[in-house]
Amino acid sequence: RHFIVTLSACSVLAVCAEVQADSKQECAAAYEKTQSSRDEGKLLDARKQAVACSASTCSGYVIKDCIQWLAEIDAMLPTVVFTAVDAAGAETTAVRVTVDGQVAVEKLDGKAVPMDPGEHRVRFEMGAEATEQKVLIRQGEKNRMLAASVKKVPPVVATTAPMLRAAAPMTPA
Repeated sequence: RHFIVTLSACSVLAVCAEVQADSKQECAAAYEKTQSSRDEGKLLDARKQAVACSASTCSGYVIKDCIQWLAEIDAMLPTVVFTAVDAAGAETTAVRVTVDGQVAVEKLDGKAVPMDPGEHRVRFEMGAEATEQKVLIRQGEKNRMLAASVKKVPPVVATTAPMLRAAAPMTPA
């Protein structure tokens, strides 16, 4: 019986050591990826990696660096707030927004959404209506309003104005 308990304890310790080794490798990978993603301007990914390498399972120096980088990334990470006006001209929340083909929000809620800096294509979908914008999001820009409207603009009706005759050129006297 003592042998079985010892064997079980060794198995648990082996599994724990393996998990700890995996955790250290994940921390090291997240540490490296934080830096490379930040340098490439992929701040959303850099933030995700900085959170991962800030975990208590990581070594002290890694945690210290990652917490500092996380604060720096948060300061650089732009945010936008989506707003929309429906066909009647009223503000609406029933809008799905995609950024570069990926769903950003299913419904507007007034909350800021973090985005990577750079040029993006933003699509607002309101029922069967949709509108697209090409925007440049700047690093450090916070709570930028991105608004869309599907308000119908009445068509310009061409009118037929009376034709004016050109006056005869004046000749010197």
